[in-house]
Amino acid sequence: MPFDRTKWPHGKATRLNPAHAAAQSVDVWNNKTILDLSLAGSTTINLVVDPETEPGAELLVKATAAANSHDVVFGAQIDAPNITGVAGKTKTQSFIYTGSIFVPSGAAVQID
Repeated sequence: MPFDRTKWPHGKATRLNPAHAAAQSVDVWNNKTILDLSLAGSTTINLVVDPETEPGAELLVKATAAANSHDVVFGAQIDAPNITGVAGKTKTQSFIYTGSIFVPSGAAVQID
């Protein structure tokens, strides 16, 4: 079956759950992307934004730290402060695409 590239809201949001790595490259093409991170150590997120991504696209980052505190550092295509992890806790942060980069739409929030 071919890859369905129907964008949100007509298609499903894209949910990504990459294996942990010290540096991660994440492809963003949809109007709504959920990045669900299980942190075994700190990580740097670099986005590769598809040229067809529309201004106003949303990115939700959900980061769950393991037994130790781990941070999420934002690299390419995200202009935001790092998320400082707390051992055994989950933080979320939302971002909006400006047409050139993703910027935060609010502060990171611990949800548990």
